[in-house]
Amino acid sequence: MDVRTYQGASAERDHFMVVAKTDKPVEEQIYEEENIDARWGKSKEVVNKAAEKVLGKEEKKNKNEWYNDICKSELKKKVEARLRWIRTKKREHKKEYERRRRDCKKTVSMDSKTSRRN
Repeated sequence: MDVRTYQGASAERDHFMVVAKTDKPVEEQIYEEENIDARWGKSKEVVNKAAEKVLGKEEKKNKNEWYNDICKSELKKKVEARLRWIRTKKREHKKEYERRRRDCKKTVSMDSKTSRRN
């Protein structure tokens, strides 16, 4: 078995994705589970249709209305600073990342609080 780890781009802490290669081909595993998945899919569809018919369908509410373009740009800057720091391991890049992280947190916090008040 071959196991490797890869760094994630946006994790706040040092989270790593683990990838493992097994000896048993994936095709054999998929074929065994295919019939069960097909049965479950049909059962799920029937139950969902019956529930929708009886109960009706409720529209989803947007929970994160406060998440706007400003939040997205701050998050993007933070991710770029983190990647730069991971790549170089320089102290000034770490300071830049920490500053971007604080700025991002402030922006998101203010926007979410403002949204809750309205």
